[in-house]
Amino acid sequence: MENPSVQPAESGGMLRAPRQLSYQRLISILKWIVYPLLILNFFYYLSDDLQTVQHTLDADSSLRKWFNALAPSFDQLAWVLLILVYEIETYWLDDDYDNRLVEGAMLLAKLIFVGFICNTIYTYAFYVTEIPGMLPIEGVRDLCALAGQDLSFYRNVTYTEITAQTCSTIPYSGTLYSYPSDPLVTDAAGRLEDAQLRVIDLIEGIVWLLILGLTELSVRLQERGIYKGALLSVDRRGKQLLYSLLILACIYWGVKGHFVYVWDEALWILSFLVLDNNLSIWRDDLADQDDRGRTDVPPNTQPAS
Repeated sequence: MENPSVQPAESGGMLRAPRQLSYQRLISILKWIVYPLLILNFFYYLSDDLQTVQHTLDADSSLRKWFNALAPSFDQLAWVLLILVYEIETYWLDDDYDNRLVEGAMLLAKLIFVGFICNTIYTYAFYVTEIPGMLPIEGVRDLCALAGQDLSFYRNVTYTEITAQTCSTIPYSGTLYSYPSDPLVTDAAGRLEDAQLRVIDLIEGIVWLLILGLTELSVRLQERGIYKGALLSVDRRGKQLLYSLLILACIYWGVKGHFVYVWDEALWILSFLVLDNNLSIWRDDLADQDDRGRTDVPPNTQPAS
């Protein structure tokens, strides 16, 4: 990897365009802005999850429900630590670095963090399966009939406790629905909206896992000195498609007024663009080494007759 700086190759090497070098340097500087923001992002999600559990959990809730409720925070932390591991692996370690203990520790860390991420995706999938279980509340047409029952009205990722003081001020229409495993209530429009949000969360989680898989593929190939070919093209083109899907999700969150989620999505896309830039610099370095190796080989000489 050996990438503290990028210089044009010497004569006989692969000369990189100034525009490419400027872009790479810009992204290398950007990382020192993006990475601290990712850490702050984690603390925001932790604070948000702790507020959410006040509406969805109680003292009798199981450990599993607590773990699921805090899944977004665990997910954020796992991603931050994964980014750190990949930053070390793709930028700070030399090409000839060979320490099995460190390499094994990084692999183990990756597996643990991916385990947390997979748990989050499982949680999102579980939430999607709950949608058919959101059934109408029989005999209740007025939110005030539910006041004092430790219930909250949920709409567009916003919780409002249903009390004698708030029940008449909460906007809703039509049939009221209860959640199968949470002390929450919503109306027909809220039920449809929440179903959409849950499906999008699941799709986003899967998309990010695929992006991670493509990143790992590139790392493994380049560790073996492979810097071009069909598989690396799969990484590049696959990520272009996957990033496009995430941008569509950003647009959806923006339309719904959740600009914090737009910020979160954009921040993570930037963080992976930083890793992609590390991989690009690494590929250039491998190409330069390969080109210099070919030019250093003396021409074949014929034996004297």
